[in-house]
Amino acid sequence: MSLLDVKDLTIQFGGLVAVDHVNFHINEGEIISIIGPNGAGKTTIFNMLTGLYVPGEGTIEFEGQQIQGKRPQDIIKMGIARTFQNIKIFNDLRVIENIMIGSHVRTNYGFLDAIFKTKKYHREEREKCAAALEFLESMHFADKADMYAASLPYGDLRRLEILRAMASGAKLLLLDEPAAGMNPQESAELVEFISKIVKEDGYTVLLIEHDMNVVMNVADRIYVVDYGKLIAEGLPEEIRTNPDVIRAYLGGVKA
Repeated sequence: MSLLDVKDLTIQFGGLVAVDHVNFHINEGEIISIIGPNGAGKTTIFNMLTGLYVPGEGTIEFEGQQIQGKRPQDIIKMGIARTFQNIKIFNDLRVIENIMIGSHVRTNYGFLDAIFKTKKYHREEREKCAAALEFLESMHFADKADMYAASLPYGDLRRLEILRAMASGAKLLLLDEPAAGMNPQESAELVEFISKIVKEDGYTVLLIEHDMNVVMNVADRIYVVDYGKLIAEGLPEEIRTNPDVIRAYLGGVKA
């Protein structure tokens, strides 16, 4: 069943077309990768999917509802969450506190409750803390719950950012270069982790990634963009041997 449908997605900045009539879809339970050279428009696509940019043309449908032009906080509540190329973790907070921040998009208490620390505020914060710990236990991360994020190794920081996105209640996770800066062992563990949350926990994943070992080992289907245009789509083996992809992105060398 289709979860996300993107049709003729287009945006330009100062006359420069950054994304040019791009079409793709994601089915529930898939891992889809968008690849392409730096500056091809990949992160711009993510920014439109999450409401940071408003498309000039085209539609974005999530679970049958058009979401282009909606505010980022509304899109998160609908079930789309993302990570970023540069890690956006609160290093001076504990792991469990970072997870609780992810869940606060669904907070029921109001601004005044937070200011005056009402009973409703304290009750819900206790509930969120308990739920965050239960979530970390289910993800085999509870042993790090009380550690400060700054003390985590790099691979765990990347994983924490994904876990925080999951804690928002998302159905679709948009991962922007999750393997950036990882060594081969960390990248292999990332592939295993992404595969697990899709197969066992019911998430759907769209990722941008330059590490072709990660892409080829984790993606069900791949879309390739170059200069803002979609130039190829298919299964990993089809993309690996596609001459247009090899010429535009893989530098003449098959991944």
